[in-house]
Amino acid sequence: MNEKQLETQILDWLNYQPNVFAFKVNTTGIFDPVRKVFRTIKNKHIHKGTADILGLTLGKFFAIEVKTKQTLRAAKINPKARDCSQDDFLRRVVSRGGYALKTSSLEDVVQFIFDIQRFSKSEIL
Repeated sequence: MNEKQLETQILDWLNYQPNVFAFKVNTTGIFDPVRKVFRTIKNKHIHKGTADILGLTLGKFFAIEVKTKQTLRAAKINPKARDCSQDDFLRRVVSRGGYALKTSSLEDVVQFIFDIQRFSKSEIL
């Protein structure tokens, strides 16, 4: 399964959940078929490394970076192969009270969301 297929599977599951609002963020720009390149978006408020999926559950913000198993494995073996801006984005989310996950499986996302919801419910009581 490639990243786009996994993202779709994850988003389908997330948006089926009653207390979750999640969406895909595209910051790569628009593909120019004539020049065969992505046009960069020139906006100072677009953050390099923005996670693939952003959302809310029970008032808690989350960010999910989706990778294939091969990409995750390669990043562990060779840290220079990682996109540090993506890691930085996830760290910024967590440092400001949100939740972040880098994953290659729907199962990880299910556990991640249930953990956030369990923590949020106990926090409210």
